Amino acid sequence: MKKVIVIGCPGSGKSVFSRELHEITGLPLYPLDMIRWRADRTIVPREQMIDRIMEIAATDEWIIDGNYGSTMELRMSCCDTIIFLDYPTEVCYDGIMRRRGTVRPDMPWVEPRDEVDPEFLNTVLQYNTVNRPVVLERIQKYTDGREIHIFQSRAEATKFLNVLRKVVEERFTMKMIFIGTSHGVPEADRRCSSCILEVNGFYYLVDMGTQVVEDLRRRGIAIDSVRLAICTHSHGDHTDGLISFVDLVNWYFKTADPLILLPDSRLIPPLRAWLTATTDGKPLREDLRIASFGEGVAYEDENLRVTAIKTKHCENSFAFLIEAEGKKVLFTGDLCHPSVDFPQVAFETELELIVCETAHFSPDDCVSCFDKTKAKRVLHTHVNDQRWGDALSRQSAVKHPYEYGAAFDGMELSL
Repeated sequence: MKKVIVIGCPGSGKSVFSRELHEITGLPLYPLDMIRWRADRTIVPREQMIDRIMEIAATDEWIIDGNYGSTMELRMSCCDTIIFLDYPTEVCYDGIMRRRGTVRPDMPWVEPRDEVDPEFLNTVLQYNTVNRPVVLERIQKYTDGREIHIFQSRAEATKFLNVLRKVVEERFTMKMIFIGTSHGVPEADRRCSSCILEVNGFYYLVDMGTQVVEDLRRRGIAIDSVRLAICTHSHGDHTDGLISFVDLVNWYFKTADPLILLPDSRLIPPLRAWLTATTDGKPLREDLRIASFGEGVAYEDENLRVTAIKTKHCENSFAFLIEAEGKKVLFTGDLCHPSVDFPQVAFETELELIVCETAHFSPDDCVSCFDKTKAKRVLHTHVNDQRWGDALSRQSAVKHPYEYGAAFDGMELSL
């Protein structure tokens, strides 16, 4: 469903339906009334309207809302989905009466409440006997290779939209699993920094401070579905689990093809040397992908983009802005101090979540930065409880303009 036309008797609710469809799918919406009519209630020449329709139809994605029988077959020939609101006359008549006198985003002028065009009203009253058979005949000509949806009540149309909304939400959800949330040393109930992201059935690993490969196996996640493993910096509490993961990808999970991205190119030769030494000198897989990254877009595929932002925790340390399905999450990584290197992007763009590492400074020190961001939620991780546990408890008891808390091992989120 990429190229959609919505047709039906005037008053059937095509425009309301189309707006909801646009909101659910994100497909660009083009109401024909906005193309056909000018604000002064005059119409554009037919040739101009056809040119505009052809211009829209030549693009990859659209919803065109409206009837106009003279161009209906043209639109049917270009679309991949036809939606026909095939409602009883009284429903459409009621819709016409209700909308009069209201400002509509699909119409460049307001229909006067006390002024009814007799010809237009007659079209509505005769639609099901005169126009409907013609529309159904046209639809029959264009069934091959197209989705056809004919709804005979508003309830049917609403059910379709609700089902579609659920499908889209499930498909376009970014899920997060916090595998390790401890500071530089594992605790009895917390392991070192590691997080799994899932987008559209593929997995992306952020930091490898613990044996993430074991968690993938326990959770039944296929190693083949892992697209990326990337580390914020080279310290062991963020990288120690990398060796076991890459080792198994090298000799056992040979159909897996994750990209291993490291923040320092100096890590690559010793990692390769270690893997070679532990396999009795056998050559590594030729297609084993290990690379380094710098500031800027470090990774991008059809699901997700990772932008690396330089921080001052160490020589090569980074925060990550992760964008997937229109949602943005900021992993700060270890920082020098929020007053020194808190990522500027957090103040400039709306964020679903900030995951802030807090091993080296108090949660109290972060709040002034959080308050200036456009984040909906903030989670501390990598917290040294012995040093900052009281501060975290204190801030958790305060009402903030965003959802506030701390991540824990095994925590799962859907964004």
